[in-house]
Amino acid sequence: MTRIQKVLVLIIFFNCVAIQAQEYLTKQYNISDGLVQSTVRSLCQDSLGFIWLGTKNGVSRFDGDEFFNIAEPKDFFKEQIITIQPGFDSNIYMLNRVGKLAFFDGDSICMLVLPDSLGEAIIKDFEFYDEEMILGTERNGIFILNGETVIQLDEENGLYSSTILNLYNYDSELYVITANGINLYRNNRILPFYKNESIEFTTVLKYSDNKYLFGSRFWGLFHFDGVNLQRNHKISSKGVFDIKKDFDDNIWVAKENGLDRIVVDKNGELEITNERKAFYIKELLVDKQNNI
Repeated sequence: MTRIQKVLVLIIFFNCVAIQAQEYLTKQYNISDGLVQSTVRSLCQDSLGFIWLGTKNGVSRFDGDEFFNIAEPKDFFKEQIITIQPGFDSNIYMLNRVGKLAFFDGDSICMLVLPDSLGEAIIKDFEFYDEEMILGTERNGIFILNGETVIQLDEENGLYSSTILNLYNYDSELYVITANGINLYRNNRILPFYKNESIEFTTVLKYSDNKYLFGSRFWGLFHFDGVNLQRNHKISSKGVFDIKKDFDDNIWVAKENGLDRIVVDKNGELEITNERKAFYIKELLVDKQNNI
């Protein structure tokens, strides 16, 4: 019996007609369904199973049936929410486009007061990793917050660039995507991974031993075997913005023109199927029920 898996697609910028793939049911949600705003840039799921969505005018919490919306304070939510994550304390943390951080404590939105040592650093992304909060900045590298301890790591500590584009926590590894390549972070140390000053990477996924997929903003999808980088020309998109693996080992690729599914065959070859044609998909989430 074929298991029917639900694919939840939140289209960025434009709405379009859903196309049903053979083994997947697709449902599109927008403002008419209760979503606070239709430009969704960030997704996460908390420990209770709620899905949180960051938009241009607030955040929505989805329980599978209905949306609970938060749109105050307006000074914070007038900017796009670009990252949203549950913290170690079960609060929901969120970052807006101009680098302001806040959290929802179950009752209201509270602005996060950052240590003075960050100075004028502009935050571009954040992740929770090994009981630490990691902040990626526009020009000042990363800051590690652990209680009252603050550690800054930049190019002098091994970062390929102090301009941080994304932070990506996957399979107990924290990837630091910089303007000049991808580093690893472990135990307050920056480790080399892959340096490249000509390609702007967006995301990374390890799908097998020493086999990785890199997404890029302008050059599509790349394979990396730990040494060599090779572009995959089967992905019909210049912009690849997110890559996730589900519980059945399907690999999902979010692109500027849709959603692809990749299956790795017994010979290690990648079989690519387009599952959703759309204008722009920015981020993916595999929830606890293996829905996308």
